[in-house]
This record gives sequence, C-alpha cells and structure tokens, in this order.
Amino acid sequence: MTLDADAPGPALATVQDDVLFQKLRAAMAAVHQQVGTSVRSQHPKTHGVVQATFRVHDVPEAYRAGIFSTSGSFPAWIRFSNGRESDDRKPDVHGMAIKLLDLLANEGRAGEAAATTQDFVLADHPVFFARDAMHFLRFLGLKRELAAERAKAMQAGSTEAELMALDAAHRVRLGTEFPALGGFFSTATSPLTREYFSQTPYQLVATS
Repeated sequence: MTLDADAPGPALATVQDDVLFQKLRAAMAAVHQQVGTSVRSQHPKTHGVVQATFRVHDVPEAYRAGIFSTSGSFPAWIRFSNGRESDDRKPDVHGMAIKLLDLLANEGRAGEAAATTQDFVLADHPVFFARDAMHFLRFLGLKRELAAERAKAMQAGSTEAELMALDAAHRVRLGTEFPALGGFFSTATSPLTREYFSQTPYQLVATS
C-alpha cells in the first residue's frame, strides 16, 4: 500500500472537518434567516411520532459495530415527516428519523463515550443528492441566493404568477446543479408504506 504524500493526516483532517462543519452550520442558519421563517432546519412537516422497539438480529461478524455488535432490542421513537410544508398530494421527499434510547455507554455514538442514544435519519430515496459535504455546502449557498432573490421579488410586489414562474426557474437551476434532486420527489399514500434509506454512511465506532 502506498500513501498519498498530499493527503491530510488525522489531525489536519479533523481540523478541516471542524471548519467545514462550522461553515455548514452558518450556511444553514443563513438560509433560514433569509427565508424569514422559524422552522426545523430539515423536514419541518411532521406527520406523527410513534413509539417503537428497534431489534438487532444476528449480524454477520464483519458488520458488527456499535449497537449492531450483538443481538438485542432498544426502545425507540420514530418521526415521520415531509421535506416541505405543502399539500401531501404534491410530490415531496418523505423522511423517517429514528432515535434509539437506553443504550449502554459503549454502544452510543462514535466518539461520545457517555452517549446513551443513537439517531438514524432516512428518506424515501436511495441516494443523497449531494456528492459530499462540500457539495452540500454549495447547495446551501445556492438556496440562500435563491431565497434572497425570491424575497426581493416579493418586496417588489411581484404577482402570484410571477412568483410561480420564478420558483419554476429556481427548480430548474437546482436540478441542473444537483441532478439527483429530480428523483427525490414523489407522492405517498401513507408514510408507513414507503421504503426508507440512510443515504449516507454512519460512523458507529471511534477510529484511531
């Protein structure tokens, strides 16, 4: 095996990750401040919250990590949601967030020894629309730009038809830069009948 001399070491990678994380937080806050609404940062429309039991069955040895190390069950809460606060008959992305409770200290989130919960966030599309964190940061920047443009149009007294045309143009631009978004939106008769995917990997154990 050969190592890339230009690849960042663990310490540098951690610093870079922290900087990127702070940029993502700032960008998400800016988007919602620009829109002028106080809602959840993602999936603001709640369909319901249900109490559940999360069961871990016999997992192949190669995949045993964190809560999947051994068979067992955990109490859990599940929140079903929509990506937008619009009519359910309109195409949208649908989410399912799972929070496990009462985990042992060594079963919790990677790098958090005292954590006794574990979260999983899923959506009804097999892949995420952004390639990586930097690509997602670009998405947030574009969303902020488009939100500012719409706010300016509203302040200028644009008609409903003009705003609808602007929204359509924005969707085209988002779809051009993030083509995977095109498959994200679908209609659902019930959140309980959808198939959900994690879309992104989870770090279940701490790495050295």
